[in-house]
Amino acid sequence: MTDKKYDAFISYRHTELDKFVAINLHKKLESFKLPKGVTSSTGKKKIERVFRDQDELPLSSDLSAQINDALIVSDFLIVICTPRLPESEWCKREIETFIKLHGRDKILAVLAEGEPWESFPEALTKEPVEITKPDGTKEIELRSVEPLAADVRGKNNKEIKKKLDDAVLRIAAAIFNLGYDDLKQRHKERKMKRTLSAISGIAAGLLLFSAVCLAMTFKIMVQSEIILDQNKDIVEQNNRITLLAQELEFKNQDLSAQYKETHINYAKATANNADSLMHKGRRLDALYALRRVMPSSVEDDEVPYTAETQFALTNALEVYYDDSSLSTGKIYETDSNIIKFDVSPDNKYLLVIDTTYILKIFDIASGEIIHTAHVDVPLFGTERNIAGFLDSQTVIYNTSEGLISYDIAKNSPVSVYIPATNDVLSANVVPFKQSNLFFAYDSSTIYVYKSDDLSSLYSYKFSELPNQTKDILTNLDYIGITPNSEYLLFTVENYDGLPILYRIRMDDGDVTDLNVLDFGGADPMFSQVAAIYLTNDAYYISDMVTSSDFLDAIYSISSYDMITGKKNWSTEVDSYAKKMYKNSDGTNLFVGAGNYFLILDSITGEKTYSYADSADILYLQRGSFNGDTADYITTDSCIKSYMGAMGVWKFGLFATVPDMEICDLAITKDGALMQFKDNNYITGYYYKKASDSEDNSDEVTRLSEDCKEISRSGDLYLANTNFSNETQIYKTSTNEIAYTYTSSNRDFSFVDDGSSCLVAFGNGFEVYDFVSKKPVCAAPGTYSFASSCVSCDKKYILGSGENNSYTVFSLLTGEEVSTFSVDEDILPSNVILINKDTYATVEYGEKLKIYKVGDTSPCFTSTTAISREDSIFTCDYKDMLCISYENCSFEVYSAGDTVELVQSFYAMDIQYLSDSTMIYYPDKDIYVLSNIDSEGTYIMNSDCEPIAYLPRAAYYIESENKFICYGYAYNYTTPFYTYEELIKMADETLGDYQPSQRITAQFNIK
Repeated sequence: MTDKKYDAFISYRHTELDKFVAINLHKKLESFKLPKGVTSSTGKKKIERVFRDQDELPLSSDLSAQINDALIVSDFLIVICTPRLPESEWCKREIETFIKLHGRDKILAVLAEGEPWESFPEALTKEPVEITKPDGTKEIELRSVEPLAADVRGKNNKEIKKKLDDAVLRIAAAIFNLGYDDLKQRHKERKMKRTLSAISGIAAGLLLFSAVCLAMTFKIMVQSEIILDQNKDIVEQNNRITLLAQELEFKNQDLSAQYKETHINYAKATANNADSLMHKGRRLDALYALRRVMPSSVEDDEVPYTAETQFALTNALEVYYDDSSLSTGKIYETDSNIIKFDVSPDNKYLLVIDTTYILKIFDIASGEIIHTAHVDVPLFGTERNIAGFLDSQTVIYNTSEGLISYDIAKNSPVSVYIPATNDVLSANVVPFKQSNLFFAYDSSTIYVYKSDDLSSLYSYKFSELPNQTKDILTNLDYIGITPNSEYLLFTVENYDGLPILYRIRMDDGDVTDLNVLDFGGADPMFSQVAAIYLTNDAYYISDMVTSSDFLDAIYSISSYDMITGKKNWSTEVDSYAKKMYKNSDGTNLFVGAGNYFLILDSITGEKTYSYADSADILYLQRGSFNGDTADYITTDSCIKSYMGAMGVWKFGLFATVPDMEICDLAITKDGALMQFKDNNYITGYYYKKASDSEDNSDEVTRLSEDCKEISRSGDLYLANTNFSNETQIYKTSTNEIAYTYTSSNRDFSFVDDGSSCLVAFGNGFEVYDFVSKKPVCAAPGTYSFASSCVSCDKKYILGSGENNSYTVFSLLTGEEVSTFSVDEDILPSNVILINKDTYATVEYGEKLKIYKVGDTSPCFTSTTAISREDSIFTCDYKDMLCISYENCSFEVYSAGDTVELVQSFYAMDIQYLSDSTMIYYPDKDIYVLSNIDSEGTYIMNSDCEPIAYLPRAAYYIESENKFICYGYAYNYTTPFYTYEELIKMADETLGDYQPSQRITAQFNIK
């Protein structure tokens, strides 16, 4: 806490007017002294110190704590009130904190702009009061209070500055515990005395000056000619100074422009870096980098706003993804690359070991490191058997002095005695979390221990194992235990380098050489066990055998009886099967072999299904849908599910797909923890909705798969059912059919705001009212019409007639508005109505042209020729024309009174298909660009710059501020988030997070 004492603390918004008032008030207060003869009960004679954050705070990343300290030692709080103040969450916290510390009677308000009702925050005008109701119960209600305020509002800064003098007297009266009227009167008296004293001095000076003037008159007359000459020089010099000042002003403006341009370029580069960080699973680093270059509000001028950073921030927050997508969470970082990690059975703790053999245990929820130790790799052992969890609270790890058991709750390491040969104390350890056992081995002996009391059950010398003559273990490939903990199996190599499988019966410690790896009588040069899958009654082995010439390798999966060791079946496969799992009824064996997903009949070993994926299968588990499903994750970050007869179907992806190879992962109840190859961190990926939360999928608005268009109000949507020759109008909220129109070869669209009218197209058109179900208007059947011929405002339609003539009709009255002709080589489908006065023509291989009705020459011609693969469409409810090119570039042209290019960008996530739509929503001042086929949607700001991306085709319901995102098999809804809401979420997510120096240097985060 600061040792400074402040008479007052000034709270204000950092905008131009607020800052001007705060600075000038600060100066006047600290220069104020009590008039002579006036004494204060406080003992003060002047205002010593006033706190204002810009002057008093050092450069720090934690302003909140220092401001809180200043509030504690401040006697009064002065609040500069303008209509912008109630919007500031920061100022609100300052007021609430001061009230808690000193009460509200020491708060002084200064009204600088606006009316009191819009400028005073509720914390100043409302006071919580406890009242007792007639029934004796008590409750808190807000009572209106009138804050002590000084009014300094003025037409300009000069007038405000003058009124601040009176405000200073009011504030000083409160600080010195004096009456305002008395202090004002004494202040006037002091001012009058000073004035009289000054006048007396001036009078005496004038008498003296008169005498001197007489003496100087003659001298002045002599010097006047000299002065005239000098004045001429001064004028010339002043002109030079003026020119220099103008030059400096121009340079200053140029430097300001250069600074702004530099910052904008840096912000855009940071947006690209943030995208790279997201693809590396480092979400917090991406958010941190973006917040360094983004203002807290689009209205703030701290730093320039850019749409690119808003787009990147939206992606980093992953707010527009549904609950089935894995979102990036915390990072658990080590000093060097990670070689092993493990997760406690209750998913609360994470164990990580890096290449320097430093073990760290993290609290997964908080990210805090709760234990650190140095581990050791045994002389005869592997890195994967250094450490692991015995249970949810206990970790066992290997050191140069033997095994250590660490109790997390007690923060207590305990040495576990492992007898050793040749004084080699270190040992390998393999915990069985579900069995209250762990397996350990050193250079010559294996041990089975109980986890709860760390007591030894069995120990075996390698040289004493059946059919084993080795004294020293050189390789131990596999260790596992059956689900019922009756049998423990492990493999070791003999002197020929071939694996031998042993089984320990846990009730008596009997060891059996299962001797199943006989290779069918062949004499292999090399063999390796890739994986063993255990059930209570059988074990399944994936192995590889090479012949003597090392050219032929045979990969197989074999099934053996657990009791007898008899082979049930053997099936050749194309690669190692590192992952195997039975379905719930035990009839099928799911296998991940290289990049193949296989299903084998568990009784016969016959292949019943095979699917070649694009990457190797890293993880395989029983599916979450039903017993006949399997979920798996590939090294290229895809999560897929086999769903019985449906085959392989993607059911979930990362919200931001990592661009690094996954080398290991642990599935938790809320998502997954993932290790990337050759990296020093584990990233947590989580589902937005926790696995134990209630399923609210019924609350999600679901649209028909044939949804074609949604009304402007959002109450209705249109679904075209071609097979039944019916078109339905559905209620969006309930998905009930509100209206059905039966007709073949017709096209449909909403008219105007879409709340009441439907237009049916063909050789003529009709507009229907949904309530009366009667035509509102119609046009004769001598024209050809289509939904693509409707104007941007949905009020006009273009009909094509004979001899390349076209007529514009009103959809509200059915009346003919205008008529024009086009070139005979242009197809009717390539004439696009923008508004009742403007249309466009498209001739493939030629440039797009825009005409005003009645003109024969185009008012605009595009710079690029249009191909058949390009898509041209209008923007609903705004006079704009959109061109989506084959190369994924996208252009938006305004087409009102003037035609000009508004925006151009690459829409890489939305294909150049004809089903794209763009709709303008005036209340939010945003555009929504969506494509049904590619299932992607862009949200664009008022300048048509992309500010967000939704991974589904989406319709926006403006009245409810929500998007309905739909795609294959499911829909979901999400609100539209403003810039300020995104900033708030980013700050709440970041908290006090600081990236590592390595990341700040690598990604140039300043």
